[in-house]
Amino acid sequence: MHAYIDYIHTKVQSSRVCFKIFPSAFLEQFLLSTPFSFYDNYNLYRYKLLQSAAGVVIKHMILIKMIRVAALVLLILFYRVTSLSSLQKEDDIISSKEKLSVLLLHSMFPSHFLPLLSLGAELSSRGHKVTTLGPVLEGYENLFIKRAQSLGLETIETNMVSAETFKMYSQSAEHEEGFISTVKWIYNMSLFFTSPSFKKENYLVKMRETIDALNGSDYDYVISEHATMSLLYYTQRKWSIEDIMLVTVVPDFIARSIVPWPYPSLLISSSDDMSFVDRLLSALFLPLETLMMSFLGKALFVAEDECYLPSSNPLEVLLYQPTLYTTVIGIELPQVILPLQHFLGPLLPPDHSLLDSRLSTWLENTSNAHSPVIYISMGTTVFINREMAEALLKLSSEYRLVWSLRKSNQHVLLGLNIDNKTVYVAPWVAQFTVLGHSLVKLAILHCGINGIQEAFYNEVPVLCIPGGADQYFLASRLKVKKLGLWLNAKDANEDNLKRAISTILVKEKDQFKKNTKKMSALFKAAGGVKKGADLVELYAEIGYKHGLPSFIRYEWNFIQYYNIDVWCVLVIILIVGLMGCRLCCGCFCRRFCCCCYCWRQSKEKKTKTD
Repeated sequence: MHAYIDYIHTKVQSSRVCFKIFPSAFLEQFLLSTPFSFYDNYNLYRYKLLQSAAGVVIKHMILIKMIRVAALVLLILFYRVTSLSSLQKEDDIISSKEKLSVLLLHSMFPSHFLPLLSLGAELSSRGHKVTTLGPVLEGYENLFIKRAQSLGLETIETNMVSAETFKMYSQSAEHEEGFISTVKWIYNMSLFFTSPSFKKENYLVKMRETIDALNGSDYDYVISEHATMSLLYYTQRKWSIEDIMLVTVVPDFIARSIVPWPYPSLLISSSDDMSFVDRLLSALFLPLETLMMSFLGKALFVAEDECYLPSSNPLEVLLYQPTLYTTVIGIELPQVILPLQHFLGPLLPPDHSLLDSRLSTWLENTSNAHSPVIYISMGTTVFINREMAEALLKLSSEYRLVWSLRKSNQHVLLGLNIDNKTVYVAPWVAQFTVLGHSLVKLAILHCGINGIQEAFYNEVPVLCIPGGADQYFLASRLKVKKLGLWLNAKDANEDNLKRAISTILVKEKDQFKKNTKKMSALFKAAGGVKKGADLVELYAEIGYKHGLPSFIRYEWNFIQYYNIDVWCVLVIILIVGLMGCRLCCGCFCRRFCCCCYCWRQSKEKKTKTD
């Protein structure tokens, strides 16, 4: 009997693993493996004993599994509760932030409005109320109004700027390369902004009238682009509002007076590798450049001779409030950066337009997939002539062309032979999305800042054909940094275009690809609209006075800024010290110096002789 019990115990212990996985199979195996000779004498006892042993094991294993399941359930519940608690805390922190009412001031220029639109869309997505205020350019109602409203922004239209007036502006902005041409451009721009035709539609006056009719208490924060910066300070003064911010999209729009080393002038050079002649000319032309910028700023930024800017030079105004630059150091030259100056890279919209289905099908056409695609756009201000249109179309013999050409300029294509298999022309194209397509290898642009930023963001080199304004300076900068090449409009014939394209896509392909990839990385690391929105919320919470330089915060005068009084005192001390040293040395020499003693003796002898 005892031997049988020991046998049962051994079988139970040795079969725990099997029973743990298959308890019923174990029980059946155990019964079958029991010696048959015991059935007659101990059948009932054996069965009860077996049932008891198996029951203990089953209960033991079930209990272990129940404990494990209970522990797992408790762990999941604990994790769930803590996660919900942390999320609730985060939601409480976010909801506890005061929601802002932000007013965006914009001009008539679409290229200036786009970065503001992107920043406003990001702020709106965070729950802030965002309102745009400014003129609407005829023909761009979808951008200024419908596009803004689709992104959750409210709009206040001050006036409609006619297409004819904008065309006059575009013509006044056209100029060629060179110092004389640049001076002439600034002069023509000043004439346009002071002309009677523009004064009838002066958006600054209309915006000021609209601001006067608004209730300042409805807005917590005012953001302006540089073409409406005078109204930024007008609004601040009228509404007694502290929270303001400036967004600038003009390349190299910096306060040169705070850069302590020779910095290239806009009129002379686009490279900081300056020879003696470059440094000399930059030093000589800096006062002239400052004078011209003040002259242009008065015409462009001031409404009816009422200036609200803290400085007569618009470049210096960049130091008086938080300023967001839609560029990075890389395109811009290294410079002195103050705490309130932030380089964010391109402010791109949070959602990018999808490609038109017709264009998408055209791009993916397998019969022409081997041909590189070139994207062409001359922006909103540059008008191309018939000769340039013919030269660009001839590129379709080697490349496929996607051409964004506005309707007002499409007359140059009339009568020209266009192969729809290799040339796609449309009045509007989702530019950023097209540039991001894997088949697009090059962009031919007028060198507007938004276009080249979108190209570099997608690692696409650029061939520039600048038409005026700051485009020549920017084109020269890109050539120096090996991000692209540029041609004068008058030189943009078929041979020169193909030669430049071959240089970028074949001869120096690796160099241009490397540099555009580097620029793309700089753009993506700069922060863009998300960092811009973070800065708006930060400055709205703590203010920005702490970041102002001393000469602005304490309103230093000319003498204090240049430390003139200190240098005068030091010079006086030096002069008095030298005079004192001379007097002391004279007395010492006359008494103790051997040379002076001999000189005195000879002089006394000569006096006695006489």
